[in-house]
Amino acid sequence: MIKLSAGQAYRFMFVYLYSEPIAFLLQRLFKMSGYQGWISILGGFAISLILLFFTYRLGAVYPDRPWIDFGEEIVGKAVHKLFLGLIVLLCLYLISVDVENFIVFLQSMYLPETPIWLTATVTILCISLSARSGLITIVYLSEGIFLVQIFTSTFLMPAVMGGGNPDVLLAMVTHHDLKEILTGSISTMPWFSEWMMFLFLAPAIAFRRPLLRSMLFAGSTLALFIIVFWMFTLMNFGPYEASSLRYPLLEMIRFARYGDFLDNLDPFLIAIWSTTMFTRSSFLLYVASVCLAKLTGVRQEKTVVYLLAGTAASYVLQYAKDAASYELAIRSYAIATYAVLIESMPILYVVVYWLRFGKSKKASEASAAPSP
Repeated sequence: MIKLSAGQAYRFMFVYLYSEPIAFLLQRLFKMSGYQGWISILGGFAISLILLFFTYRLGAVYPDRPWIDFGEEIVGKAVHKLFLGLIVLLCLYLISVDVENFIVFLQSMYLPETPIWLTATVTILCISLSARSGLITIVYLSEGIFLVQIFTSTFLMPAVMGGGNPDVLLAMVTHHDLKEILTGSISTMPWFSEWMMFLFLAPAIAFRRPLLRSMLFAGSTLALFIIVFWMFTLMNFGPYEASSLRYPLLEMIRFARYGDFLDNLDPFLIAIWSTTMFTRSSFLLYVASVCLAKLTGVRQEKTVVYLLAGTAASYVLQYAKDAASYELAIRSYAIATYAVLIESMPILYVVVYWLRFGKSKKASEASAAPSP
């Protein structure tokens, strides 16, 4: 099997985590935290480090083996299979919400006359083809996307700075409300909490110290980018106008001035951003197919990719038909709690491993040590 480097893992994790907060979640951040959004982002990332640590510790139990294989040795087959089933459901939920967000944006801005079923079908088909190609292909796709994403983000900054009001940034250090900060930190924590999904990178990459550094660097870079774009949005719209816009950052991109021959560049920039969503959804579909193949005993996960993709497509069409169900899916505290509980799964595995095997492991290490 082709092995991945820690650098490749970092670039993939950044692309995976980048798309949703930047494109769709800034509005909620302004609603929740106003001028304190940057503190909420740092607080949410700090809380997510707990999940990052336990995810790494779980993967490091057997660094060169996939968690999906050795997990049952820790908590037993029944519990392990239960978690695999719950992960499949979580992946389908995340895919359907991501695709629905993308389709709503695309239809409202550029394709208002296109049937929703057609847009959803083409989008899901592209995601399915990427997922069927396997993990290595998805990671390699993210390599080029990462470079283009960094370039376009850097190129975008001077264009959006010109029309902003930098004086408004003074409120970042003068306006503080502890209750809002705590609420915002807890609410932004899920933006950084999907570390558990990266357990499925093994055995393509071993869970050793270089990977831990890559995970920390990916989370830190993401937090920095969100804060920077949040600041630009604050400068251009202010917290109240930004909270009323559905896509504040994308609106800012559309109306930024790039120069005479680049004034219509926003579709290109949005297309580059869209590729990150495809990478994220492809990986989620890959994870769901691996889990379902393990549960059903299917030898190749490719066999179930289209089945899962069709299920996700049915969710998307239901969201498109019934806006209330979509709002419930993205705003329900029950669903958010379910997602966080599944993403906290490594804590249970690591605690059980320490209780069951911690002493025996220390004893075996002591017996293996050379006598003085």
